[in-house]
Amino acid sequence: MLEEFGRIDVLVNTAAPPASTLDPAKDRGPEAILAAIDGKAMGYLRMSEAVLPGMLERGWGRIVNVSGQFAQLSGSLTASARNSVANIASKVTADAAVGSGVTVNVVNPGPVSDAPERDGGVGKPGGSTYEEVAAAIVFLCSRQAAGISGETLALGHRIRGTIVL
Repeated sequence: MLEEFGRIDVLVNTAAPPASTLDPAKDRGPEAILAAIDGKAMGYLRMSEAVLPGMLERGWGRIVNVSGQFAQLSGSLTASARNSVANIASKVTADAAVGSGVTVNVVNPGPVSDAPERDGGVGKPGGSTYEEVAAAIVFLCSRQAAGISGETLALGHRIRGTIVL
């Protein structure tokens, strides 16, 4: 990758199988969970680790991982596990790069569509448009976002819940 392109200043990790491809019948199966984590979180981590040394050497870089609000939901163990691990790996990577000029952040959209449902209801995320997700990523990759690292940005509205007293 680096041999072909030279230096990489910005990495946006989005290449992961969509949640709709996860087999609900195997949701709590160890093999399915490990495959889901490998297909998303570990793929993101491998890419980040490939570009991070050069970014650190140059003192500037941006890594944005697109995860998802399934990290906070209990409806699917495989989806929750892969997004949670992606979020945690991003935070640990950001902390390792603190003060270097390299930032690592996560964009956590709910369902993304042309006409999103803003209020998915209690216990569900609100949706986002493709343009909203792209705008958040572009901002996090900009020089203006230099002071933001190790953060997880929920789009469409973080999951709405109820307060239990």
